[in-house]
Amino acid sequence: MTSTERPPWLYPDMGSALPAWYGGVSAPVRVERDGVVAALRAGVELVTSWIGVPVTWTTTAVVAEDDPWGPDFDVMRPGLDWDFVARAGTPSSVTLTAVATQLAAHPTHPYHRVAEVHAAYPAQVEGRDVGRMLVAVSARQWALYTGTDGPWFAAGLGPWVLAAADAIGADSGFANLADGWATYEQSAWERHAGVPAASEPGRLWGYGWGTLLSPPHLAAVGGIEALAAALGEVPGAQLHERVGGQVWLTLGDDPTDVTDEALRTLHATLLPALAVPQFDEATTRAHRATTPAGLRSMWSGALEEARSALRTEGDFGPTGSTVAVLDDLLPVATTLLPDALLFEGLGGPAATRLATALPDGLLDAHVGGGPTLRRALAAAAANRCVTLGGHAIGPARPDERVTVDRVVVQGDAVLDALAPDAAEHALARLVELGVDDAPAPPDEVRATSDGWVFWWD
Repeated sequence: MTSTERPPWLYPDMGSALPAWYGGVSAPVRVERDGVVAALRAGVELVTSWIGVPVTWTTTAVVAEDDPWGPDFDVMRPGLDWDFVARAGTPSSVTLTAVATQLAAHPTHPYHRVAEVHAAYPAQVEGRDVGRMLVAVSARQWALYTGTDGPWFAAGLGPWVLAAADAIGADSGFANLADGWATYEQSAWERHAGVPAASEPGRLWGYGWGTLLSPPHLAAVGGIEALAAALGEVPGAQLHERVGGQVWLTLGDDPTDVTDEALRTLHATLLPALAVPQFDEATTRAHRATTPAGLRSMWSGALEEARSALRTEGDFGPTGSTVAVLDDLLPVATTLLPDALLFEGLGGPAATRLATALPDGLLDAHVGGGPTLRRALAAAAANRCVTLGGHAIGPARPDERVTVDRVVVQGDAVLDALAPDAAEHALARLVELGVDDAPAPPDEVRATSDGWVFWWD
């Protein structure tokens, strides 16, 4: 199965990732640190009660005032260091990572990482918050006591989601057994759609075996009665009403027994509340079945429509700039959508061609916390070990662009010699390779079987 064929409740770009128990909640605004820490502590207690192998914990705490390129950049501590979590500054993220102790020296081993408990705050952009608040837990099924006993895990995971939601004032959340890590921050549906929930206030962040809905989400699907009716044929579906008009929706008491048919019904029912336009059945099939030829046709048609409407300029330069580089983007695309694509592995001559073909306004723009496209492309063109990932938005939208939010460095002698916890030195090497103008530190820096990964949310 290719990434574009994966169902919308699984990550489109994860391949055959090991299954993990996951729970996460999201709030529309930054919240006080005390509530976040309470949810994190409870998350650590939860996954610790599950884990059946010896693990070693690491604490990573990033604040907005950190300078990732400065000599004093130091955001990691061994063990569970709650004092470090409370360090001075404006919090950006906290990640508590458990790795298998016997594999601690082997970061590229697929069983190296066992669990994560993670919090991400809205990004600071020119002194204001952008994005949503998130707290999540994840633990790989293979490393847990009775890892296949779904009701036992659900009995702990569901209450943690609801308690965490109360702690941070979350309006959305979900729990499942799937393929994500707590640090992914985007839900599987956001990855498929190419549209973050934060871009449309009041939208549902994600869904799964357990889904937390707030009044705006319920209104979007026609109310609680309509929701109950739509799920009436789904085995075990239950709606648990909460204070404040929220509903905790579960599909039975065993997440391992939830069928694809049940999840398809849930997806179709919740689609009006998700961060994309509502599709009818035929359009939804076309949405899932986008091909390279189909995407090229749609983007070319959108360009002609824009020109007919005299829309010759977008937010980042001339309309149609992405159409001119599809020959280099489509071969590395991992997910295709009518007006967007995700890509991985862009480098070499293709990076050089993009740097020549795209307008200066786009090449020099900062979109999010990652590097400019100009510097990222230059690094990939100059260094065979550097490849880029990100997304492209087509000419149907005024924010047409190509954005890099992921840099992978594989086969670099300096990075290959580093210990897996040497994030500071890894970042310094990334700067030496030319990726040197990101306004914020990466949200993720880690050694993997594919090389060192640097990722900005």
